[in-house]
Amino acid sequence: MKKSLVLLLLVFQFSCRHSDDCLVATLDRRPSIDSLSAYIEIIDVLELELPENTTIGDVKAVEFIKSNTLIHQNGVISSLMLFDDKGKFIKELNKLGAGPGEYFDIDFFLATNDKLILYDRHSMKFLDFDIESFEFLSERKSEYYFIGGYSSNDTGGLFLVSDSDIDNDWYEGYIFSDKNGNIINKINAFPASIEGFNSFNISTINGSSYFSEPFSDKVFLIDSDNLLNRVCLDFGKKRISERVFSMKEAYDFYDLLDEGNYFFAVHNFNFNEQLYSFNYYEGSPENVRLGIMDKNGGSLRVFSPKSRVEELLYRPLSVRDGFNRAVLLPGEYDRELLKELDIQLAAVNLDNPLLITYEFKLP
Repeated sequence: MKKSLVLLLLVFQFSCRHSDDCLVATLDRRPSIDSLSAYIEIIDVLELELPENTTIGDVKAVEFIKSNTLIHQNGVISSLMLFDDKGKFIKELNKLGAGPGEYFDIDFFLATNDKLILYDRHSMKFLDFDIESFEFLSERKSEYYFIGGYSSNDTGGLFLVSDSDIDNDWYEGYIFSDKNGNIINKINAFPASIEGFNSFNISTINGSSYFSEPFSDKVFLIDSDNLLNRVCLDFGKKRISERVFSMKEAYDFYDLLDEGNYFFAVHNFNFNEQLYSFNYYEGSPENVRLGIMDKNGGSLRVFSPKSRVEELLYRPLSVRDGFNRAVLLPGEYDRELLKELDIQLAAVNLDNPLLITYEFKLP
C-alpha cells in the first residue's frame, strides 16, 4: 500500500489561450480546503474471482478486450489473467521459459483486434498469441530495446517507446509500426522524455489514444504515424528547467530537483464534459498530486490524499475509455473501506482483487 500522505489541497487560478490547437493553462497558487472524496464518482466495482490456490502479485496494467478484462500481474511469475464481464476467471497466459513461445518476463503487452503482443526485454523479442485462445502464433527479435507502448484495437498499429541509444544526446524514441513490426515512422527523443515513461502516460478517451510526454507537459493525440499536440500544461514558475532534457544520469536529475519545488511529468490525463484531470509530481517522484481543472473556467484544484479511499483512487492505475481504473489487491481493502466507498458487495471474498471504475466530477 502507498505511504500515507498528509492532505495538500491548493487552488490555482488559471488563464487559457489557444495556440496551434494547444490549450495552455497558466497557474497561480493559493490555498483552499476542499476534500477529494466529493469529486469521486464510483461507476462500477467488479470482483475478480481468482481460482483456488491462485495468487495475484503487483498489477502492472489492465486492458479491456471486448467485454473481458485482461490483467498483467507481476507476482512470482509474470502473467496475463483474463476475466469475463462478471469477474469470472477465464484463463491465464503463463509461458515462462527460454524456448519458442516462452518468455523470461512480460515487460509490457499490447492488444490488437486479433492478437496479444508480449515484449520480453531480456530476450529482445516480441511474442504473438491469439487473442481468443492464447495459442502461440509467432515471435520475432526486436531491433531496439523498448520500455512500453500501446496498440490501436481498430487498426492494429503499434506505438512503441524505445530507450535504445542513437548517440549521447538522443534515444530512438517513439516508433510507429504495423502490428507485424514493420516500422512506419520514428521520432527521436531526449533521454529524459523516455526514461520518465511508464504505462500511466497513455490514456484512451472517446475512441482516441493520448500520450502525456514526461517533462514537456504536453499531451499528444497518437495518430497512426505521428504525435499531434493537443494540450499543453504550463506550470509557470514551477515548471522544471529545460536542462532536464539533456540529462542522462539520475544524480543530475535529482540535483536539479534540489534547486526548487518543481511541478513536472503529467500522467493519467483524462477529460469529460466538465473537466480535465491528471496526475503530476511536485518536488520529487515520491510526491504525486492530482489536478482537476474546470473546462469552463474557474480554478484548478490539486490534491493529495487524506483518507484510505482517496489514497487508493487519487492516482488511477490507468485511464481507459475515458474512465479511471484502479485494482485493489487483497489486503489493501476490507469491509470498512467498502462501506466508505458505498459499495454494496456483502458477499465479496476479501481474498479476491477488485477492479474499480470511476470518474472525477465537479461537486
